[in-house]
Amino acid sequence: MKAALVTCMCNHCSGKLEFDAANFDPANPAVIQCPHCALDTTLYIPHVARLEPVMQPPVMPPSLPLERYITQTEPIAIARLETGRKTSMGGLAMELIGFVLLFLFPVGTIFGIAFMIAGFKASKILRCSHCGNRVEDEHVRICPSCQARVNTFR
Repeated sequence: MKAALVTCMCNHCSGKLEFDAANFDPANPAVIQCPHCALDTTLYIPHVARLEPVMQPPVMPPSLPLERYITQTEPIAIARLETGRKTSMGGLAMELIGFVLLFLFPVGTIFGIAFMIAGFKASKILRCSHCGNRVEDEHVRICPSCQARVNTFR
């Protein structure tokens, strides 16, 4: 009869030890001297790692007709932000002061340009191209008035 050889590792140096499993008594395991490190080690039969069965994917219920999930909705409107000008007395006054200061060379020219730019920015507004209503922020994604999606690509 052929011997059933088992390989275990030394308790100290992890060297491989091979012995006959037919002579192994789990209640009273043999203690031998390791041929690699010369220290006493207890023989054992290593547990073979058992692979857990792979979980099966969940079983899907029978498919329902697609019409049940699709609801009729209005088409989604796509809008873009348009820049416009509002009649702002503050912005208009700043632009006018800036224009007059342009002629007072050299310091007045610098302040005149600054006033004209500030006045222009004060009178600039953003409008939704779909409904024409004012939009407060240029980073808005949906128009608050008409709920159209705002295309941010310019």
